[in-house]
Amino acid sequence: MKILENRSTSFKHVGNMTYVEFYEDNKMIGLIDYSKHSMYYIEDAIENFMTGILTKETIKRYNLGAIPDEKENENQEPNSTSYQDS
Repeated sequence: MKILENRSTSFKHVGNMTYVEFYEDNKMIGLIDYSKHSMYYIEDAIENFMTGILTKETIKRYNLGAIPDEKENENQEPNSTSYQDS
């Protein structure tokens, strides 16, 4: 599958919680809580986003909260390890 170059993710553990931040064109489009899911499920979600199967609309539907203003996020790179296809 082809990886979309303008997409990236950031995987985070906070206590017992597991989150994935989703970015498109270096702007965060959503934050989803995957705490109740397995690592396999999370890896599949990341791959689906990176290949275009998981859409922006779906990310926004499951988003935990408001996304910062686009001007705040402009030209910011994700600050954690990003998923990369090898």
